[in-house]
Formats: sequence, C-alpha cells, structure tokens
Amino acid sequence: MKLTSMLAMLFWLSFSLQASVAEQQMPISKTYFQMLDIQHFVKDKEIKILNTGEQDFLALVKEQTTGFSRGIAFIIPDINQPVAKQAAVNATYDQLNDYGWTSILLTMPSQESIEPPINLLEVQAELAKNPEQETNLDIKAFHQSDVYSEQFIENIEEKIEQRLNSAMELAKQHAGFYLFICEGKSCAWLTSLLQQERVTTPDALVMLGAHIPQADLNQALAMRVSKTEFPVLELYQDYDSSWVTNHVTTRRKLARKEFKTNYRQRKVPSHFGYLSRQQRTVKEIYGFLVASGM
Repeated sequence: MKLTSMLAMLFWLSFSLQASVAEQQMPISKTYFQMLDIQHFVKDKEIKILNTGEQDFLALVKEQTTGFSRGIAFIIPDINQPVAKQAAVNATYDQLNDYGWTSILLTMPSQESIEPPINLLEVQAELAKNPEQETNLDIKAFHQSDVYSEQFIENIEEKIEQRLNSAMELAKQHAGFYLFICEGKSCAWLTSLLQQERVTTPDALVMLGAHIPQADLNQALAMRVSKTEFPVLELYQDYDSSWVTNHVTTRRKLARKEFKTNYRQRKVPSHFGYLSRQQRTVKEIYGFLVASGM
C-alpha cells in the first residue's frame, strides 16, 4: 500500500514538473520559422540584414544579370506568409534579374508581433458602459465587424514604412526605375502609405492577389488604386480569396471611372502547375513593364 502511494506521489510530482516547464516555455514565433525557411532555401550571399532604427530584419537581394540595369524591384509579400516557395513571390524574385531588375524581397512583421493583446476585463468594462447598445447589430444586412483596429493599421503601416525606407537606402547603390510589387493585404497597407506620401512614389506598381478582408478597407484600396498616377498591373487567379475575386470588377470599373488609362488587370490561369504559374506571372509583368516604357 505504501509502495503504491509513493509511486502515485512520484507520478504526480513528475507530471507537475513537466507542466511547469511547459508553461515557462515561450511559443516559437512565426518570424523564427520564416528565418529557418530562408536559411534553408536561400543562398547566404543573397541574405541581407537591414535596420529600421528600432530592430533588424532580413531582406533578400538578387542583382540583375544582364549588364544593363533597368531598375530595382521592391517585393513586399503578404504578412503572415513565408517568403520562400510561393509561386508569385518566388517568380518575381528569382527571375526578374534576368530582365535587368535587381530584386529586393522584404520580410514582413508577423501579425502576432503587431496586434496588441486583448484584455478581456477591459472589453467587458467597455460593454458595460453601453448597456443600451442594440444587440441585433451584428445580424443586420451587410453589417460586418471590423477585422483590423485603427491601432493595428497604424502599427502595421509604420512597420512597413520603416522597412521600405531601409530598403530604399540599400537601393541607392543601383540605378534605374523603382518598381513596387506587393502581395495580398500588403497592397492595402502600401497604397495607403503612398497616398499619405510616407514612402517614395514608384515608377510602377504590380499587385498580386490584392485584397484586405474588411469591406470598407477593400473599397478604400480600390479607390486609392484608381487615383494613382503611375502604371498599375493587377494579377489574380481563380482560386484566390473571394475578397480578391469579388472585387476585381469593382477595381476595374473605378479605374475606368477615374480615367486611369495605365491600369491593367490580368488573370493567371489557375489550372497551370507551379512552374507554369511562375513563368506566366513573370511574362505578364515583363510585358507590362515594356508597355510602360521600362
């Protein structure tokens, strides 16, 4: 009986110790996993460490191979996405240098590092202040709660602004046009920065599956694009998010309404394989740049 009690006590102590250790271990960030991906898939000579003034971040640089520099392509991928092994992002980074473009691929901050933690006590206190708030608000037609807070939008735009400006300093070593290539939600943050004149205006913009999963922000993205003066190419696919496919027509109509004649929209066939989609993406971008005089 005593032996059984001792074994039970030892088992309980062992379990408690393991649980205590597990609680003390910090979760591994997505930024760390992204760094491991880059180290595995990218050559060391292409990896650069840039500084925003507040922190260091990784960027990938691949110089043009033609002997005649057309310019610098700044590639801004979507947040919360790995930069390695994405068809569109990899295609532009890997192949545009064969057309005279030096590519600078930025790594983006993860959403978890920007989003302020939610204090449930503060949320409950805020709800208690408004007891007469209509309870059926969330089921009204066309109503959608905000996905991104104003604080988050301010923080992510500041982070991207800092990283892009740091890349601009690096780009001063090279001559030529400035081409911005953005993906997904980063297109919304980037066009907002351009509208506010917080970053250098590019000579052309390419958007890959541009969207943001919030109705009013998606509409604002379309409006900002329609009012730009530089050439814009939008590429999308059938299996992109519905936030993309449901709004490509809206962006096309707004561009027409604003008489934006240098706006192009192309669909990359989704039935193509990985390599074929890469080739088609680069082909569309190259044709667009040639037509734009670059």
